[in-house]
Amino acid sequence: MPKDLPGFYFDTQKNRYFPLSSRPSTSPQSTLSRTPSRSSVEVDPSTTPRTISRHTRSAQTLNQRLLSSPVSHCRPLVNHDIQCTRVASTSRFDFSQTASFGDITEFCVSLRRLTTVRHVDTLATTKDGSTHVLYSPSAQTYMWPAEINLHSHSQVSSIKISGQKCVATCFGPVTKVAVQDLHVSGRTTLITLNQVHDVRVSHLQDNALILGAKGKAVYIPDIDISGSVQHLSNFQNSDVFALDRDENFVYTGLRNGSILRHDLRVSSNKHDGQLLFHSRFTPSKNSTSPSPVLYLKLVKDSQLLVSRMNGELCTYDTRFPVHSTPSQIFTGHRNSVTQKLGICIDPMHEFLFAAGEDRCIRGWSLRTGKALHGISSVAVFVPTSTSRSSSSSTLYPDLNQFRNPFNTEFPTPIPTMQVTEESDGSLCLWAGMNMALVVPGNHSDIIPPPPQNPPTIEDVGRARLYETTMNFLRLQCGTLANAPTDAECGEVTRYALAVVAQNALVAPAWFNSALQVALQPILQAALQPILHEVQGLRNDVQDLRNGVQDLRNDVQGLCKGVQGLRNDVDHV
Repeated sequence: MPKDLPGFYFDTQKNRYFPLSSRPSTSPQSTLSRTPSRSSVEVDPSTTPRTISRHTRSAQTLNQRLLSSPVSHCRPLVNHDIQCTRVASTSRFDFSQTASFGDITEFCVSLRRLTTVRHVDTLATTKDGSTHVLYSPSAQTYMWPAEINLHSHSQVSSIKISGQKCVATCFGPVTKVAVQDLHVSGRTTLITLNQVHDVRVSHLQDNALILGAKGKAVYIPDIDISGSVQHLSNFQNSDVFALDRDENFVYTGLRNGSILRHDLRVSSNKHDGQLLFHSRFTPSKNSTSPSPVLYLKLVKDSQLLVSRMNGELCTYDTRFPVHSTPSQIFTGHRNSVTQKLGICIDPMHEFLFAAGEDRCIRGWSLRTGKALHGISSVAVFVPTSTSRSSSSSTLYPDLNQFRNPFNTEFPTPIPTMQVTEESDGSLCLWAGMNMALVVPGNHSDIIPPPPQNPPTIEDVGRARLYETTMNFLRLQCGTLANAPTDAECGEVTRYALAVVAQNALVAPAWFNSALQVALQPILQAALQPILHEVQGLRNDVQDLRNGVQDLRNDVQGLCKGVQGLRNDVDHV
């Protein structure tokens, strides 16, 4: 039996498909192909077990009809649109402070799922004046001790993880590459490349490492045997700002705006790479030079994602290297002069995320090119009564509106980002900013549920977490328009204190009065220096007023003396 194609019918005599519009009105085959028989979609009640209800049979019938519908091919696109809305609306973030000496310039995340605990291997770099140090969290203490200083007066430019290996490179006149084994704590190998300068980007695949440096790219087939180095030069001697690899091909984005493709199977001495999309990136007589290429990433085998310093963000088809028309353009990205901005895609190549010069993070669908627009969150009501059945409630601010990365304007532009996928299929967007990591937050509501009567230790912990998170957001977003206000923080603090106070069931009746008596000398001792300072300020202000009055009197006496001199002159 031939397959039933949507919009077509099969003619058995001619042994081919025809459109439904050209189907003869008396054709029994077309009727058969268009509408399946009832016996093929319905379940015979006599042969059906009694455990299958009438509603189940109706669902099976509806499912088969939907699968045979001509619009069934639109279902994946609809599901993708729903997923886009979910990602944009339900994404949450938290801040993770790092005990570092400067701002985070680069980091890399490797996720490993151990039972129900998510273990994160994160390597971050910071800069502080002329010292640039490599940091990594300790698995035992979750601290961030400094591990190695790659090179003084140089910045750590990239960190990549592949399998068990992690490499970190530095920017400067002498290139040093730190190679670490993530499964062996404390094992670090340092590779020095004296002929390679100003490494800005790297790519690690298994043990093969590619570096984007000044005037060329460098290919190291095996980092364990660093003696074999292949130089991928370009005829323009332009610096490499971006690169990516696809099996035997290496794509490089240059400072002068060109994109080259190198074949690792061909000796680099024979050619300088193939120039891609030459007609688009070659300036005309009346135009300026092309904008530098800042990011390259192969998407779905043949699509090359390109980001430029002028804000252009689009994909090109590598199967047509001469054609200069973009396959897809992602509008809304903001950049003009910033070289270091975070751009990343998810492992399944479904979504694109980019940090802009305007301190915002934006997302797009790689299928449709549309921007991700979430649904703005609203405030929720949190009951303040200790009884779960109580109907009284107080309006508290919804922290979710401060935790959506796509609705937040961060204090500074984000220089580096990464997307990971966990075992449950959820996406995690990581971003490095200042001295903190913007890490994926809990998708559940952070506002605590109504406490029990009396409150339990868990209720106290949730209330304290709510208070701590609100105060932390107040400190992090204090200069932003959507930051929590002092009044909102005060309401949250009072709520947390009320839960804590009602949890102290063992306190005797005289506890409150005794507590006030005990706190009275502490308050007096704390307020006494402040009162002395205030009195001293008052005395200083009074002395200043007296000095001003004396100065006025002196000025008046001086004016009288000048007037007397004028009279004497007139008399003479």
